[in-house]
Amino acid sequence: MIGTLAIIPAKAKSERLPSKNLKRVGADTLVERAIHSAVSCDAVALCSDDADIISHGRAFADRLRLRCFGVQLDESLTGKRVHLEDVIAHVVSLHPARRYVLLQPTSPLRQRRHVASALAIMERTGCDSVISVHEVTKDVYFAGYYDADGRWHRNRPSHRMFTSELPKLVAENGAVYAFSADCWAKYQDRSGGDCRVMEMDVDAAIDIDTPAELERAQRRHRWQEEA
Repeated sequence: MIGTLAIIPAKAKSERLPSKNLKRVGADTLVERAIHSAVSCDAVALCSDDADIISHGRAFADRLRLRCFGVQLDESLTGKRVHLEDVIAHVVSLHPARRYVLLQPTSPLRQRRHVASALAIMERTGCDSVISVHEVTKDVYFAGYYDADGRWHRNRPSHRMFTSELPKLVAENGAVYAFSADCWAKYQDRSGGDCRVMEMDVDAAIDIDTPAELERAQRRHRWQEEA
């Protein structure tokens, strides 16, 4: 049985950003960056409805000497309304492992240390699952809404707390999900049971779904290289 298996879902179609998973941040595609972040795992399951994406990823994994399974997905697992849990269940049925890590290619600034940290938390605490989060305290503090006429609504400034007194708030960011096989068998949930958190810097947690988000990730990556 595999010790830790990374699951990387990389379907071909994307409405908001066509061919998203083969876009590049730096020299590497989003698929390659996801595989690179998984080097602390024992193997990778690259899931796609596109044979070229699977071949592309497996060639990169070979260069890293990382075992990679290509998991071909049909239309029932790549539709617009398909949940990732359905893809996870398919992979689990094909490749039993003691624990799994879901790594979506849309988080290209996630690093190997983030994956290793999530696995270390599982090892240290014996928890069922770990999710990555980032701080959103000020995002929530300054949040509000506007009505159909475009009028802005939020708490009056005189009623707000001072920013130094704000409680820390975090949000799930989708970059890393680690969970045990027992957790999946019991809850069918990537964040089930005793779930702990692994905090990331907000810039490392960038999630790409649009051209603007891809540009932001590319810009942030360039800054990191120049620093």
